[in-house]
Amino acid sequence: MFLTVGSPTLAAYSLAITVLNGHWMLNELAEWLNYVHTWSISAVASILWVIIAYVFTVVDSFTGVVTFSTLNANGQAVGSVFLWLLPVVIAWLQISPKCDSDRVHQAIDKANKIAYVATLEGEPVLASTLSARRAINLPKGSGEVRHDEMSTPPIYNYARFFPWTLAVEHVYYAFREASEKSNRHQPVSGRNWERGDKNTRVHHLNRRGTSTQITAYVKDEPAKIYPKLRSRWGSGVFSRFLVAALMALGLTWGTTGAAIIVAFLRRREVRHCTFCALNWTGMSFGSYLIYGINSTLVWIMMVTSSVLAHYSTFTVSFKGRYKHTTTTRLAGVLSILLRRMGKVLASLNTVWIILTCLFQFGSFFDRCWCDSSVFYLGAKNAYNVIDLGVQDVSSLNAPWIGGSHSPSLTQDLSHSLISGCALVFLGFVNVLINPALPD
Repeated sequence: MFLTVGSPTLAAYSLAITVLNGHWMLNELAEWLNYVHTWSISAVASILWVIIAYVFTVVDSFTGVVTFSTLNANGQAVGSVFLWLLPVVIAWLQISPKCDSDRVHQAIDKANKIAYVATLEGEPVLASTLSARRAINLPKGSGEVRHDEMSTPPIYNYARFFPWTLAVEHVYYAFREASEKSNRHQPVSGRNWERGDKNTRVHHLNRRGTSTQITAYVKDEPAKIYPKLRSRWGSGVFSRFLVAALMALGLTWGTTGAAIIVAFLRRREVRHCTFCALNWTGMSFGSYLIYGINSTLVWIMMVTSSVLAHYSTFTVSFKGRYKHTTTTRLAGVLSILLRRMGKVLASLNTVWIILTCLFQFGSFFDRCWCDSSVFYLGAKNAYNVIDLGVQDVSSLNAPWIGGSHSPSLTQDLSHSLISGCALVFLGFVNVLINPALPD
């Protein structure tokens, strides 16, 4: 919870990278996968509950009686800074079947119970009769470097970006090689090809062989001319990272920026002075600005930590053994340090935004020291104008509803940020969440 509230940028990034990875995987394995997204009553009810709760916040801002004494306690800026919750919660509920840890464990356990492995003699046997090791498992106690990668909450999907991509590619290349050799009527054992029937396109005898033969059968064979080298980072990771980063930063600063603008306009009305509106050191919008900056810093630290953690797994071959270098060990230490610092900063940022909201609703910022910009102008030059008209208060609704009465481009911009950022992010998720598979 602290990591999500403390860094909505990281939450949105993990969500965006999950959707992009799912879309990329379906394109890679579209020939063998047929995933169908299903809705549940609980998911629909949860989405409606989030929407209704936020609608009540907006309605209260419009219908409540706003006076000068309660102006700084208005919830428009608070509602804006937490608007990222709406698309993030809705999107996670939409893709929840993909990130349910219980379902993943159950699926792996069921698959491992019926898993067969090849032997040196050629007859396949149940994997459980040989050892407790399985081809696909969820290892525990993999070390402090991979701590976040092993954590099941969906916000930690950022840490699984690189290993997840490599795992998908490993499966993809094995299926691709088996499919291409099957199309060439090349059996695993190297014997004559057994013809299938109308119910079975590929006869089961064509897929039988010793463990050595099967390993060679599914091994990736690069082209003889201009062979394509497989990256240890995975294919297409930079483009997916860039898109996910842009969407996460856009959602964060679209909502946080709107809160800053709302607080900025309220500050201008309280000061009743155009010059004073250019002072960006006000207590309220300064607090929202710090929240947005810290959120971005946490995201940078955690993503950098995941890059270093993946790099720390690289090994070099020395006398037939794989060893870690000094550079990879240092990368692992830096990864742990950055991850812990990011989580501490996220926790502090969570406390910061909660206190800011409490101070906002408690009219803590509505005091002479804050309204007079003592921090910026100094005690000698600070001043305050307390003559506030009804029209000044009502004009603060402009960033929410827009319209021809907007007095400035700044208000139109805030309206665009508030109404557009959430819709763009949700549209991005729904376009990529479940692409059409080929016939």
